Amino acid sequence: MPASRFLLPKFSACRRLLPPIFLSIFVLQLPALAQTSNKIQKLIKPGLLKKRAAVDSLVARNDVYEIVLENTLGNGVGLFTIRTGKSHPINNNFDGQRQNLLGGGSSGELGTSYLTVRCYSCSTDYVQSDFIENEPGFKTVWLDEVLAQTNQLNAVQPIRNQAGDTTGYEVIYDLPGKPLTRGQMRLTQRLQVHGNTFNNSLVEVTAKVKNTGSEMLAVGIRYLLDLNVGGDDGAKVIESALRNSLGKTETEFKKLNFGYFRAEANDSLRNLPPPEYQVYGSVITPRNLLQVGHQPTFLQQVSWPLAFLRPFTYQIHPTLTITEDARGTDPANRTGGDNAILYFWGETAGNAFKLAPGDSVQVTQGFFATPPGVLPSFYDRTPPTCTFTFRGISTVTGFFSDVEDGIAAIQPLLLYNAKLMVDPFTPGDKKVNFRLESLDQDSYIGFDIKVADLSGNTHVCDPVMSYLSTDRDNRRYTFKFRRIDRYLTLTNRGLSEIRVDLNGHRFGFYANSHTGARLRNAYRLPAEGSITIDLQPYLRDEENIMQLEIAGRPGANADLTLIDEAHQIDHTLALAPIPQSFALSQNLPNPFSRNGGATTIRFDVPELANGAGRVELKIYNMLGQLVRTLVDADLPPGAYTATWNGRDANGRSAANGVYFYNLTANGIRLTKKMALLR
Repeated sequence: MPASRFLLPKFSACRRLLPPIFLSIFVLQLPALAQTSNKIQKLIKPGLLKKRAAVDSLVARNDVYEIVLENTLGNGVGLFTIRTGKSHPINNNFDGQRQNLLGGGSSGELGTSYLTVRCYSCSTDYVQSDFIENEPGFKTVWLDEVLAQTNQLNAVQPIRNQAGDTTGYEVIYDLPGKPLTRGQMRLTQRLQVHGNTFNNSLVEVTAKVKNTGSEMLAVGIRYLLDLNVGGDDGAKVIESALRNSLGKTETEFKKLNFGYFRAEANDSLRNLPPPEYQVYGSVITPRNLLQVGHQPTFLQQVSWPLAFLRPFTYQIHPTLTITEDARGTDPANRTGGDNAILYFWGETAGNAFKLAPGDSVQVTQGFFATPPGVLPSFYDRTPPTCTFTFRGISTVTGFFSDVEDGIAAIQPLLLYNAKLMVDPFTPGDKKVNFRLESLDQDSYIGFDIKVADLSGNTHVCDPVMSYLSTDRDNRRYTFKFRRIDRYLTLTNRGLSEIRVDLNGHRFGFYANSHTGARLRNAYRLPAEGSITIDLQPYLRDEENIMQLEIAGRPGANADLTLIDEAHQIDHTLALAPIPQSFALSQNLPNPFSRNGGATTIRFDVPELANGAGRVELKIYNMLGQLVRTLVDADLPPGAYTATWNGRDANGRSAANGVYFYNLTANGIRLTKKMALLR
């Protein structure tokens, strides 16, 4: 077959083939790559350049995305690009055409991306594009040649929906085995648009290898995916889990823990502020998105011109810049860099897929594009959560969970008095257990742990926790924490009192009833159970200091947890706001009966310049005689209650009638009257 029939489509379109003067500079910068650059030089000879007509391609679509597929033998059957459809929010390219997203350049060349299947057991790389170098120990075979030699003229089959519309294609390569091919297998590439609206549409790219022979096969799969976003060939790439950039130089990821990469333009050919739009490609594909096979084992961000010529393995150059802002004013070269993504499944013989006769392996990824800040509804927007509790005196146990995409990454940001242990997990697991061990049992535990799901939603689990116990010699505890940790939860097991001083403001939790002056926000403490209170009114922007003193029977204990405002807290008690002035409320009930119990008097003490002030609350009869002193103490600011049971200072029943009660503090005197009945 004439060699001229098999010409490299990538360069034939003249999309962005590096000009000779640039190649000369490139070679000077990277002498070690001279052999590769010589190969590129050969590709730009005039005889190897060919402009393909649009009629060479097939198109599958819904209204949101289109797949453009090469179907001409000799041009690279199965090469494709993805572009937006007429109802997609992004439907115009800078040159007035529909926006290409993946697999081709700004003009939609199909040869810029391709699939490779490496057969380790037969030392062969099967590729979709021509002019690819042989690697040591492997022969490179262009799949178009296999189709021609075996007369497979109908390798491309349409995929249609129930309405009869073509939504995708399957490209099938049957390798018959010796003597024509070294391995006997069927390779299937499936490209399909799913959905019918922007909110549920994406493009599936699947590769499947089936052993159709009688001998064991060991295979690996690689996809080279060319990136071009808004005309920017050197698009910025960001991983979803912890939202880190892949950087401006060649990079590789041997441990994948993110669900998507996001590519966006560094600059724009339309002089609009970037990013105009973003292209998402799945890495660890969430199973609620696509029915996937094996996840990739390896990922690289690479220089497209260099990686294109390598059929499978690629050695990155960590100092080679491949994504950058535009330089110069030439419209043909106004974007900087030229990068691509390499996906690998079974990148070495050691982790290759082992296929017995009849066995198959499938890999699937999904791709979609969005305007900035807009995501389709299938994209997970719910952040992961964390749950934790004390186990004994010095151990905290818990778990991270994400019910949609699953957990991708766990990153300790801060550990105070704690050693963290996380159970082994695979990205995508819905639940991951963890444990913290206290380094000093007499101090509290604090931790900030960032957890991300595959879609990039994050949550910081950052409580302050302590185990309160009457068995300890010191029953006083001190905590320092940030304003964000506004919710205090106490899980009580037998404590009778927990008295709190927060930044000089006092309140308490009591399992038993009390008489006399007490803080109005003194809360009933369940003898066995939990209470949660919002500390917001008493918190400062800077560091907050909380001191606790506990009381109770021997062996009584409680768990204390301070958690932040990001948590959804139900049934939260609110602290009373700090009073702005002295106030005395009408007693309730009024009138009240000595036989029916007592009456309650509420009063407020504001914050004073000198701190706590002397406060007196006294009861007088109609003759002005003192009957009972309810409060005589230095009180810090707060809302208080006092009760009177209708008896005088000696415990005798007071006579029926009208009484006055006076609040005196800081030179202020407030008076109200009440009635006592039989």
